[in-house]
Amino acid sequence: MNYNETLKQLHSIPRIRKEENLHRMTRLMALLSNPQEGQQYIHVAGTNGKGSISRMLEEVLMESGYKTGLFTSPYIFDFRERIQIGNQMISEEDVIHYFKIVDEAGRKLEAEGYTYPSEFEVVTAMALLYFRDQKVDLAIIEVGIGGMYDATNVITPILSLIASINFDHTAVLGTTLSSIAWHKAGIMKGNPSISTSQQPEVRRVLRKRAEEVSSRLQFTSSREMKFLEIDGLHQKIRYDLKSGRSLTLRLSLLGIHQMLNAGVVLHAAEMLKEMGYDKISDPSIIRALEKVRWPGRMEVISRKPLLILDGAHNMDGAINLKESINFYFPEKNVILLLGMLRDKDVTPVTKVLSQDTKKVILFTPNDFRALEAEKLLPLLHESAVGMTAPSIDEAMEKALEVYAEGDLILSAGSLYTIGDLEHAFEKHRIHENP
Repeated sequence: MNYNETLKQLHSIPRIRKEENLHRMTRLMALLSNPQEGQQYIHVAGTNGKGSISRMLEEVLMESGYKTGLFTSPYIFDFRERIQIGNQMISEEDVIHYFKIVDEAGRKLEAEGYTYPSEFEVVTAMALLYFRDQKVDLAIIEVGIGGMYDATNVITPILSLIASINFDHTAVLGTTLSSIAWHKAGIMKGNPSISTSQQPEVRRVLRKRAEEVSSRLQFTSSREMKFLEIDGLHQKIRYDLKSGRSLTLRLSLLGIHQMLNAGVVLHAAEMLKEMGYDKISDPSIIRALEKVRWPGRMEVISRKPLLILDGAHNMDGAINLKESINFYFPEKNVILLLGMLRDKDVTPVTKVLSQDTKKVILFTPNDFRALEAEKLLPLLHESAVGMTAPSIDEAMEKALEVYAEGDLILSAGSLYTIGDLEHAFEKHRIHENP
């Protein structure tokens, strides 16, 4: 079986209802000789920001000289982005190798009366095997959905990090903030835990869980940071940490929320130093956060025309993105490219993002969960002028036709559209400049 055939088989695994236990995943790990045991992990959960925190912390550890693993989702361009060591994707040969191992264990599971593992469970198992075999110093594991019953929760981390918690995946996690927070809090297991500043209801749930499992829980605060200026396409921020230290960073990731995420990373770095990871230093932190890149998170992919891609797809993400655009680019007229999936917060996200725009161009993502562009039209803010495009390529073409000097083209609605949009822009640029 070659690489493409392996991916086809992996992606064709039937979707199954998420169970409120880890019995199947725990048994799968046992059949694989428990690759998660004896390894050093950092576990990251949250609604928005967990990927950014994971990537920033990975860059800090790499810059400090540690061999790091990163497991994240979704991918933007290449499936192998999900499993990386030292910012290098797993090889195609290793994808084939580890899929065969997990697939064989999955068939043994079926013979024992379990259902075959889900695609996410299979990929998680592949990552844990790979990180063990490659003997990484630390692996950063991003939760898929929730935390308590997520496949990744078979690990025992030395540190748990919790990003902003808000409404998302309510069909699985529940319709209240308390329920969602309970699921996310499930990654705390007696180990030190750091959370970004949260809403009071969420803080109560996290504190309760921390007490139950004897985890030392620390919250970061927006009072610890001060925005200084935009320096090119970096934001300069001073952090006055609880330890009494001050650090000034040029953060390469834009977004007000990224200032908060970076605060979690700084506290995590301090905690790791206490644990003995003493190669971490202020200079390595500064260098890492100045150069870190994370596709599809308020990512500027072109300056002329100014084009920003972001995966905001829920209410919290939409508000963060809108506030950040207004903060960094207050004079720009926004041309919004919007495509969404049916299982997201379609109505409120559409209304928030389409407000105060020059033009909204709606498209249908290339995904089986895609919501047809025509169904977004009546959901636009009353002040918005919208139109639909029959494809992502044509949506990008229409946006570039509408674009004038002083405008900003912003794409949002789903991380799954980022790759297609970037390809569409590159294709147009090649045609324009042969």
